[in-house]
Amino acid sequence: MSLLEARDEIRQQKEKIKALKESVRAMSCQDLSGSTTVNHGLVKLDEQEKDKLENEVVIANEREKMLRQFILLSWGGFIVVIGMILAMGK
Repeated sequence: MSLLEARDEIRQQKEKIKALKESVRAMSCQDLSGSTTVNHGLVKLDEQEKDKLENEVVIANEREKMLRQFILLSWGGFIVVIGMILAMGK
């Protein structure tokens, strides 16, 4: 696909996105009365998903911290062993 074709396709997709956004705005304006209960349910789902993601981030940070400690201790042990070997050689 040439660059011009890719550019044209991107423009077409941008136009489709604009049209979809406009249709969503129109639908949201029409359903103001029923949207509050739907939005409340979505907010609860978003909060649950946010909590889940925050927990995953905390776990990932703990794993990263443990990995850093392991690497530092491994290097420290390696340096000590090399120092002992060099000291015994003299």
